[in-house]
Amino acid sequence: YPDLLSVGNLPGKDDESINAAAFWHTDQAYEADVATATMLYAQKIPEKGGQTHIANMKAAYDDLDESTKKHVDKLTAIHFYGSTSGRDGERITPALTDAQAALAPPVRHSLVRTHTVTGESALYAVAGTAFAIEGMPDDMASSLLAKLKAHCLQEKYLYAHKYEVGDIAIWDTQMTMHCATPIQAPTNAGSERLLWRISVRGKPAVCQ
Repeated sequence: YPDLLSVGNLPGKDDESINAAAFWHTDQAYEADVATATMLYAQKIPEKGGQTHIANMKAAYDDLDESTKKHVDKLTAIHFYGSTSGRDGERITPALTDAQAALAPPVRHSLVRTHTVTGESALYAVAGTAFAIEGMPDDMASSLLAKLKAHCLQEKYLYAHKYEVGDIAIWDTQMTMHCATPIQAPTNAGSERLLWRISVRGKPAVCQ
């Protein structure tokens, strides 16, 4: 099943790939045709840790004051896969080769996304791959993105899912950001983590 991506810490994964999603991000925000939903199926779950944290970006947008909404509604963020960073600012993804960078050029997405089905508005992918804002000086863009990220990561907007074997977690990537909990290489069966991930694009057929 080539479209399924294994997520976890089983043998064969290095430290970098084990925690490749341990930063706040939105799946495929660095691509022009973004994911609209992500699903994770839990096959092996560690006794401690391994949660997925999800931020409600619609609620975070709704709570902005009107002047901030009017400001961000007009802005376009620039995303690049190689710009992803971790919780404390360190680089998570390895630097891309020139050939890789040529296959993943920067893309632009509205900072406020309109949901393709419901028409609702949400802050979109303000952390992770977003590294600039079109027409804005870099220092101002970085400051605004950091401010919006801090706003979205308030406790009232967050949910942490603790998996059980057999769980299928599904979230709407148009209205959320998410982050894996950092884990270590397994030392025994009780510390193994294996989930299978697939992301989808476009509207559900029933909505077309």
